[in-house]
Amino acid sequence: MKVKGLTVLLLLAAASLSSAQSRQDLLMEQKREKAERLVEESVSRSEKRIRALEKSRFPKNIFVKGFHGVRPLIGGMPSGSGAVAGIGYVRGLDYELVNVEANARYSTRDFTQLDAAVELPTARYGSPVRARFETEYHDYTSLRFFGLGNDSSVANKSFYREIASSFSGGLVADLGRRFRMGVDGGWLRLDAGESDRSPTLSDRLDPSRIPGLVGERTDFAVYGGNVTIDLLDDEIPAAGLSVRFDAKRYDDRADNLYGFTRYVADVKAYIPLGYRNRYLALRLRTSQALTDSGQRVPLYLMETVGGARTIRGFSEERFRDTRNLLMSAEYRWEAWTHLDLAIFIDAGKVFSRADEFNFSGLHTGYGFGARFHTPGGFVLRFDLARSPEGTKLHIGAGPS
Repeated sequence: MKVKGLTVLLLLAAASLSSAQSRQDLLMEQKREKAERLVEESVSRSEKRIRALEKSRFPKNIFVKGFHGVRPLIGGMPSGSGAVAGIGYVRGLDYELVNVEANARYSTRDFTQLDAAVELPTARYGSPVRARFETEYHDYTSLRFFGLGNDSSVANKSFYREIASSFSGGLVADLGRRFRMGVDGGWLRLDAGESDRSPTLSDRLDPSRIPGLVGERTDFAVYGGNVTIDLLDDEIPAAGLSVRFDAKRYDDRADNLYGFTRYVADVKAYIPLGYRNRYLALRLRTSQALTDSGQRVPLYLMETVGGARTIRGFSEERFRDTRNLLMSAEYRWEAWTHLDLAIFIDAGKVFSRADEFNFSGLHTGYGFGARFHTPGGFVLRFDLARSPEGTKLHIGAGPS
């Protein structure tokens, strides 16, 4: 009887296994039939092009890393230079110890700029202490000038020429995750004079009354330091607060006429509004130049407001003086994977005395902006802004 019972149990177990195997085979067969019935995803022609661009990372390869380090350059000169193009060389963007850059630019208004930089070790290498050395030569043939002060008139628009060469070196140290300190020093040679473009500055104003415009070139020993407090989180885009303080000394080594020290405070806040694809960007910046006794700040080293980086509704460097105050608020949102839109308002002024540091006499502008992001990290920027002096369109391009 025991043998018969054991036999029955074995038969039942075999039947159960056979049934389970049959069910598994049936499920596999159903999955195969379903896969055969699936229709290939329908993708539009434009979608295919975008996906191909994402895979190729073309803009990053060309405009950031270049071809074997050689890359084309677009822009990178002051407003009024005309169309700008150039060629550059870069090595060290992939976690190498040393980063080397060299660039040459030329514009349709005969602006010339040559610059080079060496950084070691690089930020991507992970070292908490980094050194950077830079040199630059530029010849800007026709920079705009509207006069000095917050009440300068657009009717006084004229042009002057600036030729400069410089060399500097510095150290940056990360003191933990939230604090960064830097020191730097170097040499700056500047020469300002009449432009070949009309109207020249002397056609509108008396050059002898503009500091730094008449006389021989001026040599400056330049040195200073900065502190950055970074309270931004690690999300993309980041939210939080960033504060930077700079102090820089300009020591006139030629004529002892233009010695001064500049102090700058720059505060930026990024406030998410719900999801991170919508947030408010706020900025407050002020610069204060304190001159040595009997000396002045030269024209070409004064602070300005107006243009793509300050008050976008005004011309570049529209207002100029020894001190400035700048504020901006910008609401940004992600309209598409590769497109960000923004509504902004800018306000600011220039002044010469410490007691004028207040919110009276502000110039304002407002407008709308768009940022086109490519998969490789290249950004094309458009800002359309309005002010009492008209409408301005600012176009910029470069790495994000």
